[in-house]
Amino acid sequence: MAIGCGWEPSLPDTRCFRCAGTGFVCQAHPDLPWSGAFACDCGSRSKPCPSCDGLGHINLAEALSALSEKEGLGITDSLSGLTMHGYRAYIIGGDGHIQRCVELFCKTEDDAKAQAKQLVDGHAVELWDRGRQIDRFNPPG
Repeated sequence: MAIGCGWEPSLPDTRCFRCAGTGFVCQAHPDLPWSGAFACDCGSRSKPCPSCDGLGHINLAEALSALSEKEGLGITDSLSGLTMHGYRAYIIGGDGHIQRCVELFCKTEDDAKAQAKQLVDGHAVELWDRGRQIDRFNPPG
């Protein structure tokens, strides 16, 4: 489940080309996804995708900016408004274990916090940016 934070772009598919949006690649063959229709079937373990850091999607603005710089296209300055960052909100059960994960795509950390607070519905919610916990929102009472 993904929730947008205000600005909703109508952009091309941003799933990572290397992991096909799964976030994981084959450890022995890192150019192949570990699961899905085009998955490597060698039996090796998985590892987080080196292209998208295990998020399963790429930052389109960063990718276009790199392409622009490499090809000399001169479009880098017009990309600043496209930047969206991926966060994860973990819904924490009464037993302290994660019940589910909600992906949030937001322009700022404050936008992500606002969206995560809205997910508090009788359960705590932890907001993370990759390996860094940003905040924890507990239910009232």
